[in-house]
Amino acid sequence: MRKLTLVILSLWSLLIAFIVGAADFTNHFNSSFDFVANGIVGNTNWDGVYLGSGDILNGNSGGDGAGRTIQANETNSPGLLTVQTTASSWSGAGDDGFFAYKLVAGDFDVSVESAPPWNPQPYIFGGLFVRAWNTNSSGAPASFTSASPSENWLALFRNQEFAINEIRVTTNGFNFEATFPDSNSDTNTPRHFRITRTGDIFTFYWKTNGPDAWVLITNAAPAGGYVPASGTLARPDWHGLPVQVGIAEATSTANSPKAYFADFELSGPNVTFPTMPPAPSGLVVTATNTAGSVTFSWTPGNPGDSSLVVMRQLGNIQHKLGNIQHNPVNGYTYNSSSTFGNTNACLGGGNEFVVYNGSGSSMTVSNLAGSNVWYSVAD
Repeated sequence: MRKLTLVILSLWSLLIAFIVGAADFTNHFNSSFDFVANGIVGNTNWDGVYLGSGDILNGNSGGDGAGRTIQANETNSPGLLTVQTTASSWSGAGDDGFFAYKLVAGDFDVSVESAPPWNPQPYIFGGLFVRAWNTNSSGAPASFTSASPSENWLALFRNQEFAINEIRVTTNGFNFEATFPDSNSDTNTPRHFRITRTGDIFTFYWKTNGPDAWVLITNAAPAGGYVPASGTLARPDWHGLPVQVGIAEATSTANSPKAYFADFELSGPNVTFPTMPPAPSGLVVTATNTAGSVTFSWTPGNPGDSSLVVMRQLGNIQHKLGNIQHNPVNGYTYNSSSTFGNTNACLGGGNEFVVYNGSGSSMTVSNLAGSNVWYSVAD
């Protein structure tokens, strides 16, 4: 007999027209939010989060084993985002590290503090991360210069294991490291990192303490397109395209040191936060039948609101909780399919699918056969 356990996390309405405006985003990490326990549900500051192996459609472990996030929360140390991963990777094709992101089109200015203590165990990296966004909204690796899908990103990472930090670049799955010097013993002071985008040009800065002036990084080794004289790197392959911008961490061994982040700031003409409509009510779920389907019905928060129904399969996700990890992003239209698992209807990551997008108030999703746990959210 087939078995299906269904858990409904929350149900949101989607305004036909969002009310938006450009905004500066500052996160002081004092809301006691837990990404591992909750995914992204209830957190409107971020557009999504990746927590480990299986979270990225067609992702790659990078040869370090199946990466997973053990801890990613603001609970244990208010004012800090504490991140702890193991066997995780952000290097070349490897993409199973931690990454909390906002999707940003056009120019931006982003910074974060890497707060002490920093534990420079072998192959731990943490800091700012900018990743190419797949235009099909799947979150899968994307290349705009190669027929083969592959990872493309850039990062400004703290490391200090070898008395270095680095600007790390991945182009079509190939890893490049523009390293610059930093003490391997001064681990009890902060580091602040900053990246700006102007058109196709990305510029890199750092400093030690908050009141210090930003220092343009002009002493890193030339690699991956980084130009020391100007402290910049050009990504013409991303011309006119939105990118994921946020905080990443990876520990590419079986160790699991903790990294701490504070005062994430993001600004730009297209950094927006929609005004959310009232939540829907009256959710009714009809249990699965022998054909492996289930029916949802609800009352929209406002007459005329549209709804987006998203489902995620637990499967073999390494962190095992299977909560929804990606919010729908304002201004983007999402494909939907009532057949669960249709890869043309992904929302941000692996195993997360849009099963309905429309103005109705009920729908039936199929292809739910098997002994699995499913989590569902509608927006």
